Amino acid sequence: MSAESQSSSQTTSGLRIINQQPSDGRMLLNSLKGSLPGYEGRRTIVITYSFTAGNLMGVSYEAQEFTEYLPLNGDGGICLNLLRQTFDAGLIFKIQEVGDRRGKIVWTDEFPHKTNKTGGPDNNGYPDPDHTMKLKEALEAKGFKFDASIRY
Repeated sequence: MSAESQSSSQTTSGLRIINQQPSDGRMLLNSLKGSLPGYEGRRTIVITYSFTAGNLMGVSYEAQEFTEYLPLNGDGGICLNLLRQTFDAGLIFKIQEVGDRRGKIVWTDEFPHKTNKTGGPDNNGYPDPDHTMKLKEALEAKGFKFDASIRY
């Protein structure tokens, strides 16, 4: 694996961004019997990312939880495997400073994510027939490859 480390800090529109994911995060999996629009007949993978409150580079942040949805099909399974590796490498989230030494955890914009089951691409939801392909390409572009030893 040749994942890049993101521990730098940058300023965008007057807001400081810390390109580092809090190290205490957890990635939990569940599946729903229901299908996502466009993936009828397939189960749905629900990924819950959770972080406790903490401090990173002098910026305090509150505990937060995020949910992402993937179809349980071939590409969805590959994406799940690559997401696990990417999350473990600390590359899916970052800290955005929102006030005096206060921040919040936000998604990195390097990877597409679906936080809604419906609503289409403009609402981070499904149907979006190209989502798993785009996600897989973005994750692989960071140097991650499918690892059959990762079990769920």
